[in-house]
Amino acid sequence: MRRLVAAVSVALLAFVLVGCGGGGEETATEAPAETAAPAPAPAPTDGESTQVMADRSDASAEVYEPMPSGEGVPASVIERLDNGQAMVLFFYNSAQDVTDDVRKQVDIVADDNTGLVDLISYDLGKYTKVDSSGAVKVNEEALANDPKGQEAVQFARQLGVDHVPYLVVVDEAGYEIFWSRGFIDSELLDRQVQRVSE
Repeated sequence: MRRLVAAVSVALLAFVLVGCGGGGEETATEAPAETAAPAPAPAPTDGESTQVMADRSDASAEVYEPMPSGEGVPASVIERLDNGQAMVLFFYNSAQDVTDDVRKQVDIVADDNTGLVDLISYDLGKYTKVDSSGAVKVNEEALANDPKGQEAVQFARQLGVDHVPYLVVVDEAGYEIFWSRGFIDSELLDRQVQRVSE
């Protein structure tokens, strides 16, 4: 009986060892898949010219740049800079559909962070328009008799606002720490706002 148990044990051990492989590691060497290059744009035909469209995609970046604080900066911003109050600056065009969506996200963050940041909004819609190339153009006639509008547009120019909606987060030391153009969700904006207290 002992011989039978020993024989079965040896057979099982041999079976287990064979089943484990024991042949070392193999690495798969597959040739990388080749991706086809995009087809070149067709050449313009006679009398046809190509026009480069401006990049109007959503974009954002973490930065660390001092806020302008001289001429052209609204008094409400200067006051907050002097008091060490963090801010979210929101430039928008109330006529755009995306504005309502972005405004909801911005309001959520502003409400959740009351006391940490102040929200300052600028509606640039009646002073600006987008031309056929996608560039933002200022309507100087609309600004002629509107000092507040002139101040808002000048401030937007100083901050490099080239697309609306556009957000700038400013920390308590007066540094821009984040900017965003286009749609932004409340979670991303909230993470950036939380950085002002770091």
